[in-house]
Amino acid sequence: MKTVGVLLLAAVFLLSPLYSQTSIGIIGGPAAANFSTDDDESDIYSMAAYGIGGVLEFGFTPIAALRFEPMFLQKGAESDVYIDDFYEFTGMYKINYLEIPVLLKAEFYIPYVFAGPSIGLLLNSKLVTEAEQGNASIDTKDVTESMDVSAVVGAGLNFSFGLVSLFLEGRYQLGLTDILKDGTIYVLDEPIELAGTVKNRGTQVMIGVMFGI
Repeated sequence: MKTVGVLLLAAVFLLSPLYSQTSIGIIGGPAAANFSTDDDESDIYSMAAYGIGGVLEFGFTPIAALRFEPMFLQKGAESDVYIDDFYEFTGMYKINYLEIPVLLKAEFYIPYVFAGPSIGLLLNSKLVTEAEQGNASIDTKDVTESMDVSAVVGAGLNFSFGLVSLFLEGRYQLGLTDILKDGTIYVLDEPIELAGTVKNRGTQVMIGVMFGI
């Protein structure tokens, strides 16, 4: 991951004297968040989520740019939890991050593609449950790692109107790190032991606008 970052920065410094175009803007849209896990006792489903934030783009050739996208991004999943082979409850894990993708973008007139690493800094985490005994919201920040490292790939369409451009894109985000700390949480006064490997993943549809400066 460090090697990728060094190469991206080296490309910017080497090529920026030849061509320079900077844009800022806003970005946001819906997401389908999910987990990949080694837990075979739970059924995992996608959860509706969203992201919103800013864009800072440095163009260093007519077709290539480096893009930073600090944003609020929600991740997580829904899960039916079984204990001793009996259905216990449905839970929705809602994990909010300050997400910082660093993306290398290649644009071919209107369509473009992009890829790069992303760092998620944990803001908060909770488990919202629905059970016959009642509903509950449990703080799970103590059993969630403070940082999530992932890889992002995607493609989009860009429509330029002078210094203003509108864009629509789809992306896939694959978590590379285990976000779960071993520990115990209590759901309706019942202890639930957490263990194993959990990684974030999901798809996002983003729309936005950028202004040349």
